[in-house]
Amino acid sequence: MNPVASLARTFHCDADTLFAALERRDEWWGEGAGGAVAKHVPGERLTLTIDVRGTATRAMLVLSPGGPSPMDGTQLQVLHTRFEDDADRDAHAALWDARLERLASCL
Repeated sequence: MNPVASLARTFHCDADTLFAALERRDEWWGEGAGGAVAKHVPGERLTLTIDVRGTATRAMLVLSPGGPSPMDGTQLQVLHTRFEDDADRDAHAALWDARLERLASCL
């Protein structure tokens, strides 16, 4: 089983600004280290390996245009995979929702 937590949010900034904020995880992650960086593509994607109760999960943070105009901001999609069960997925979906709120306040 591989339940996936999927969230998307549009931020009113360009991709480079958003990516720079993502790299400052200590400002928005909350409790804990925020996982280990598995892949780093500036302005496009950040992939993290996160330990969830002894299981190595993977969170992909993908940036894309928020719309046809640069004024539409940047969309961030979070795909967090490799959970053992639906309960872990649901708990982490709620954590991601709170993290994205904190991230918005860092911009």
